[in-house]
Amino acid sequence: MTPSVKATALTALAFTALLALGCTEDGKLRPSTEESSRAQLEAAASSGFPTEIMAEDEVVDAEELLAQQTNLDPEITYLVLTRTDAQIVWGGALRDEPPIPEEAILGPWVAPYLKLGDRDEALKAFVFGYLGALHSAGRIEWDCAIVPFLPAEKPGPIVQNTYAWGILLTLLVMLAVFRSAAACGK
Repeated sequence: MTPSVKATALTALAFTALLALGCTEDGKLRPSTEESSRAQLEAAASSGFPTEIMAEDEVVDAEELLAQQTNLDPEITYLVLTRTDAQIVWGGALRDEPPIPEEAILGPWVAPYLKLGDRDEALKAFVFGYLGALHSAGRIEWDCAIVPFLPAEKPGPIVQNTYAWGILLTLLVMLAVFRSAAACGK
């Protein structure tokens, strides 16, 4: 393999790796976020409050999504998240005595991220706000409610990250590889 072919292969590999580092299509949820959020909700389930995430990529409001569901378990609390809307469907013991009004979770925690179109952060905040509400109401212990990827306070002003620095870094790496390959080829 010639140095220029190696350089091109390394550049392509570096570019692919940088693109794969947590970048997702706008408005999409990362599989790792869904997975870790579902795992965090196991704390609620083990305390007697089974909870599931219902996430939809379509631009549909939460009421429409719920109307489409035919097999909802009345004992399960559903955290419903669409591209533009969120809703909590309280289940079981939480239905008659919710730990907190739904808007106290959705307004400060979820809405700021949905306005930016960042469903990934919206889901993290949704789970955090929900578990925090269960803890505040004395339904679960704090060590069970901790969501490791969020701070223990409500979000402040949100600045959307465009990952422009990643593109610049990739271009700099490509330039260094090409110069190195050119120097080796002489």
